[in-house]
Amino acid sequence: MKAYHTKEQVIIKLSKDEYRKEMKLNKSLKDENKSLKTQISNLENKKIQLLNQLKEQIEVNIKNIKEISSLQNQIYHLSYDR
Repeated sequence: MKAYHTKEQVIIKLSKDEYRKEMKLNKSLKDENKSLKTQISNLENKKIQLLNQLKEQIEVNIKNIKEISSLQNQIYHLSYDR
């Protein structure tokens, strides 16, 4: 590999073997990058799904708490109305 520079850029001259290795590495890195982006997207979708499930469960829990409170009030009134 030989390198030299101008005012604006660095120029690197590679042999054929070095060029092939660089291109192979570049392709490998691009493939890995694509794979990681896919994994991130899948994880974000899973996160959204889990947040929606959590929201639904919280709503059910709130409803149950209100129902329990109502039943406790009924029991209280029935106990003291005797």
